[in-house]
Amino acid sequence: MARQQRQFPQGKYILRSQKKTQEGQLNAVYLYYYWRGTHVRRSTDLYVAPKDWNQDANGGAGEFRSSYGPNYKERNAYLMELMHGIDSKIMEYIKKYGEITGNIIEAMVSGDNTALRADKGIDFIDFAKQRFIDRYNSGKIGVSSRENGISYINQFAKFLKQEHRGSHGENNELLYLGEITEQLVLDFRNWQLGNQRKVDTVNKVVQAIGSICMVASQMGYVPMEVTLAIKDLHLSDKSLDAEEVTVKYLTKEQLKQFANIRETLPHIRMKEFHDMFMFSFYACGLRLIDIMTLRWVDIDLKKQVIRKIQVKTRNRNVIPIRKSALDILDRWKGRYKVFVFGLLPGNFDLNVDEELRKRRNSVTHTINTSLKRQSRFANLEHEITFHCARHTWAVLALEKGVEISVISRLLGHATTAVTEKVYSEWLPDTLGEVVDGLDFNF
Repeated sequence: MARQQRQFPQGKYILRSQKKTQEGQLNAVYLYYYWRGTHVRRSTDLYVAPKDWNQDANGGAGEFRSSYGPNYKERNAYLMELMHGIDSKIMEYIKKYGEITGNIIEAMVSGDNTALRADKGIDFIDFAKQRFIDRYNSGKIGVSSRENGISYINQFAKFLKQEHRGSHGENNELLYLGEITEQLVLDFRNWQLGNQRKVDTVNKVVQAIGSICMVASQMGYVPMEVTLAIKDLHLSDKSLDAEEVTVKYLTKEQLKQFANIRETLPHIRMKEFHDMFMFSFYACGLRLIDIMTLRWVDIDLKKQVIRKIQVKTRNRNVIPIRKSALDILDRWKGRYKVFVFGLLPGNFDLNVDEELRKRRNSVTHTINTSLKRQSRFANLEHEITFHCARHTWAVLALEKGVEISVISRLLGHATTAVTEKVYSEWLPDTLGEVVDGLDFNF
């Protein structure tokens, strides 16, 4: 009757001739696995004379005899712990995947346990490139799409290497598939913008990463919520960016004029829109879309800060708020349970981008129409829009000598380069004052 094939590998210890000493021959103790044609050995750095070794003990796994010396029990305990630890990892792998190879066993015996990871230790860059190659080979994409896809992934690989943002490797340049995160891709997106990449190009690269993550999620390697968050990092359409091009702002005197008209406004709704405009200014130029989506849970009244993921850039931003902003919030306490200014219903799903975009467009038109009327009440030289609050804060902060990097951070811009581009007109004087203040005369 043929012997039944073992269903899983088990370790044992064997002796191998290693060296000779004055006291006679000592053999090295090796941990040994054999599985379907593959021999795996690992030295234990222990040596024993053959007479002090019992190969038949522990079901053939072997152990030191008592004749080895007073610490034979300690040696045996160490060997059993080492072998059982690897045996349990092999069983865990087989339980997960149903099969194991000699290469996986060899990796585990050498101390590499990445195969037990949910992503099996697969490298993100290798996986991504192979997906584009596979899609080309199956006729789903053409050669240009394959090469573009691989080029996009190479850009991500360059970011990981230069910024040391991977999870392992000599310089943290490698990334396990399951360790891709929304924040990492967001930082990569901002890195590309800082290198003057066009928005369309950045979107294509992020889209490529998102498509790879979707495949990985379907294979169980990446959580689906991570993939969906990455796919949401697509930058807003050009109409949103256009508002940054023309900088219309109020001087300090004009802003004071506008702030003083609140109580004279004839309608409650006009006063409410006035509050929102002034709150935007006091909250470091918060965008209208972020005023719309501002929730009470985003505001820490004790620490006097707003902690919010900004809708346009997906940046997590912390914005200090002080008395003037807190006074406005006091007027709005108790009105709405979820969203501070009631511009969205309490049960609104912020993850539905298309519906949020539609509501934003409607609210923008309504508020800007009201602000144009308010401009006349304040006897301003030109009509204002809601975005004027943002530009006003930035320009007045620059005129106060606040560093561009600080302003960029508080505005929630993707990079300082964006801030410099928008407000370049105000930088020379500010920079000149900085240089003059250095007073370098030798």
